Amino acid sequence: MSKVLIDNLPFDATVPVAIVGGGAAGLCAALAAKEAGAEPVVFERDALPQGSTALSAGLIPAPGTAAQRAAGIDDSVEAFSRDIQAKAHGEADPIVLKTVAEGAGPAIDWLSDRHGLAFTVIADFSYPGHSARRMHGLPSRSGAELIDRLRAAVEAAGIDIVTGAHVTALVAKPEGHVRGLVVSRPDGSRERIGCAALVLACNGYGGNRALVAEHIPALKDALYFGHPGNQGDAVLWGRALGAELRHMTGHQGHGSVAHPHGILVSWAVVMEGGFQVNSSGARFWNEASGYSEAALAVLGQPGGIAFDIFDSRIAGIARQFEDFRRAEAAGAVLQAESMDELAARLNIQPQVIRATLESVADLKRRGARDAFGRDWAGVPRLEPPYRAVKVTGALFHTQGGLAVDASARVLRAGGVGTPAQSRPKASRVGRRPASPSPEAPESPMPVDLKALKPILARVRATPPAKNPEDWMAAACPSATAEEKAAIAAALAKVPEPSFVRDAARIPALQKVLKKERLAAFLVPRADEHQGEYLVARAERLRWLTGFTGSAGFAIVLQKEAALFVDGRYTLQAPAETDASVIECRHFKKPPAIEWLAAKVKKGDRIGFDPRVTPVREAERWREAMAAAGAELVALETNPIDAIWTDQPGDPFAAVRAQPVKYAGEASANKRARIGEDIAARGAKAAVLNQLDSIAWILNVRGGDTPATPLVQGFLIVSADGHATWFVDTAKFTAGLAAHLGNGVTVRPIEAFADGLKELAGKAVTIEPETATAWIAETLTAAGATLVHGPDPSVLPKARKNRVELAGTRKAHVRDGAAMARFLHWIDREAGRQLHHHRRRRLQWRHRPLPLLAGDRAQGREGHLPAHRLRRPVSRRHHRHHPHHCGGFPAEAPERALYAGAEGPYRGGDGPIPEGHRRHRPGRVRAPRALAGRPRFRPRHRPRCRCLSRCPRGTGPALAAVAGAPGTRHDPVQRTRLLPDRLARHPSGESRRGHRERQDRLPRVRDHHLLPLRPPGHRQGHADRRGTKLARCLSCPHPQAAGTTAGRRRSRLAGPHDGAAVIESDAIL
Repeated sequence: MSKVLIDNLPFDATVPVAIVGGGAAGLCAALAAKEAGAEPVVFERDALPQGSTALSAGLIPAPGTAAQRAAGIDDSVEAFSRDIQAKAHGEADPIVLKTVAEGAGPAIDWLSDRHGLAFTVIADFSYPGHSARRMHGLPSRSGAELIDRLRAAVEAAGIDIVTGAHVTALVAKPEGHVRGLVVSRPDGSRERIGCAALVLACNGYGGNRALVAEHIPALKDALYFGHPGNQGDAVLWGRALGAELRHMTGHQGHGSVAHPHGILVSWAVVMEGGFQVNSSGARFWNEASGYSEAALAVLGQPGGIAFDIFDSRIAGIARQFEDFRRAEAAGAVLQAESMDELAARLNIQPQVIRATLESVADLKRRGARDAFGRDWAGVPRLEPPYRAVKVTGALFHTQGGLAVDASARVLRAGGVGTPAQSRPKASRVGRRPASPSPEAPESPMPVDLKALKPILARVRATPPAKNPEDWMAAACPSATAEEKAAIAAALAKVPEPSFVRDAARIPALQKVLKKERLAAFLVPRADEHQGEYLVARAERLRWLTGFTGSAGFAIVLQKEAALFVDGRYTLQAPAETDASVIECRHFKKPPAIEWLAAKVKKGDRIGFDPRVTPVREAERWREAMAAAGAELVALETNPIDAIWTDQPGDPFAAVRAQPVKYAGEASANKRARIGEDIAARGAKAAVLNQLDSIAWILNVRGGDTPATPLVQGFLIVSADGHATWFVDTAKFTAGLAAHLGNGVTVRPIEAFADGLKELAGKAVTIEPETATAWIAETLTAAGATLVHGPDPSVLPKARKNRVELAGTRKAHVRDGAAMARFLHWIDREAGRQLHHHRRRRLQWRHRPLPLLAGDRAQGREGHLPAHRLRRPVSRRHHRHHPHHCGGFPAEAPERALYAGAEGPYRGGDGPIPEGHRRHRPGRVRAPRALAGRPRFRPRHRPRCRCLSRCPRGTGPALAAVAGAPGTRHDPVQRTRLLPDRLARHPSGESRRGHRERQDRLPRVRDHHLLPLRPPGHRQGHADRRGTKLARCLSCPHPQAAGTTAGRRRSRLAGPHDGAAVIESDAIL
């Protein structure tokens, strides 16, 4: 968060000139300051100076340069000034305009002659709005080369660049004079740096979605193509100091970004004779107006989509740009010998686009101007083979901000100096800013409720947090109490996502299948991250069928549909679905894949969403359908999304760092260990889509998913330990960037596809059981070599350290106190009281899964929330099994209550987790609360016998030979339960980030993994018994596992010296 601190405290160090921002503007300012005799220091938040410059084509317009003269181009400062003023519709400040126009040419020559940047003029096509060819670039036409050459020049000049230095605050005197800044370092430390002069090269705010929505609402939902660090720091500091802001709506967009590839397509494809059409095949605007204007024009078309139409000649011109070459390599550029063939590939009407092409050809022949105002004189006609690219609009960077004078001094609102109407990218805070109030050192940013509306809709789609205002720490951190109250009132008016069952949805989907010529469509309960807990947007199965269970799979054919569930939901599924449109089936009678194989015919096309289907699962379905004569087809978009008109957006929850005092290990150390594993596999990188893995590796926590503090995103970890996190940075809270440090690059989540394609030619490891088919297909298409193997974070995450084990013990103590209170409230409000008392404990983290509570036969329904267990239970259950575990009959006046629900605390979970998994190997649950006095009968297994079986399974495990792999302890413990047909259950902490399910642990024999608990049980089959019993135990380092001391320490749950394993899915 950008702050202004008002104090006279001393500084840790002082520099003559501080420059904030290491992009092209900041580096050029550093070179100029050095030549003027100053000693500048550049502070850059990233590990390497890049900024938005590296994402651009690196082109700079300038008149009268040596490069222009060498190319025989006649240009002048006056012509350049006229072009700028015309483009700005006469609003450019004359003084600033004159300074920029006169200085641009000498600056290019200065960089070329003095610092060796070999600029040349782009002479084979013209940019819109320029009366002469004056765009200068380096040989690669790449912004990455420009920033690298500037950095080399700065280093050669002996100028210090401090990387990983995030300037989070300015320091000013009470009267308002800026005297220094505060720098946050990757290790969390902070430094106060004094300065005699300050240059701000960080005015862009394109990465601040709230500011974009406030000032450029038309682009609030557009793809952002700039650097995520452009958060408007200078704008926020200036506003806090009373500086004047001008032209905040100014921006540069681009209407030719390949979709869905996210790669820039050079505007040369349009300016050299190409044109744009919408999904109907018709032109819709004057393309010569400029690529920035094209952003809004394209986004205004149906679906925000258009198509660039050009030919091979134009493609040859565009290939000089690296971005266009990347687009071709990614398959974004389509080719066809005829316009009809091209129309078929684009799925648009051939007669319309053919008529458009003929109309443009006639205009070119006559050299006429069309109805949109575009002049076609002297423009060659298009010839086959034709080319096309599907494109959308994007925001590149913002251009408004602090008002400055001709010397780049920031002007205060209504203050001294000539009012500036535009500003250069680097500006110096002058001596006459308006004084902020000493009583309010951190000036709040006014909150625009209208601009927050899109975020409010996302908040509504986010699981509830302990603090309902927690998300504001990211969206509007400086909001006042009054503003927070207004925001809360506005949020209350936003409707929650609706999942009311509607029998018309499946028939609507079947119509889409017929239109797309699909015989069937697979609908798993899954998302892009293959997690158990889905965000509202990904609950497609629930929305389509009404089924709310945690596991299910639907197959929709053109005339029928089936929902496959396991034994837990054989009663629930029919009750929640409409039998007139879908049939409920057991998932093994027969399996879904066999059921569909018997239904399909030769030549049928079976659609599936590769973004939510794991690689291994897709392979299994593809083989089965091929054997049946059908074809499995990966769809570009999910057809359910097309009919889900009120589909929720992505959640919006604040993202925070998980301190080392809770994690026990720094993220850098974790990444280093994982990098070694990746290198050992012969790979260069690993792609991770499991949110719990990402949260554990980066030591971050959020609130995007129900019951789990996870953050939506994707992660690429390199063999050298560096990671690239694709995530929505708008959710970041203060200090998170410093926590991530130099070893983590943050990119927009929309750029994930680009990140995968950048792995071309490298060996990449993925886990085929969890990585989606889309990830594998994208990597393969880019030329990467896939190395299948387990998620490299699984074993490191499963091995617990001292801090994690200590956190678990403390959580048991905290939750025990809450449960003691809860046992006094065994009535209809039991669940509400448990939640109330738990949240009063210190370090309560988030809302857990619903309380699972029930008596009599309801005790067997361990996977249902308490509020749903008041329904009558099938009489058949009582007829065949009149007695429950422990022997208490259904008609007994003394009844036992079963209650289970995790207590998630910051550091571990309470001892009473929910228990909806049954008979799964290697899973043990912690003890449940049992109240009441059950009767015991000799002919039934009494509860005392059940209680004795659990500890009897612990002894052999504790007496195991030291060095035996942990996987061998599982059958040893089971032998004490199998005679009475008892099953094991799992336990752990806050679900998913700091433990791992045993079924995901690699099946190896050289890892000494011990279960964290002795064997608990669920007595009998799910349909026969209702009581679950277990207790928790942790095990020491394997070197001590077979010793007397080790056994004693295990029983007492005392200090531990090494790694232990938690086998179920949790986060510390």
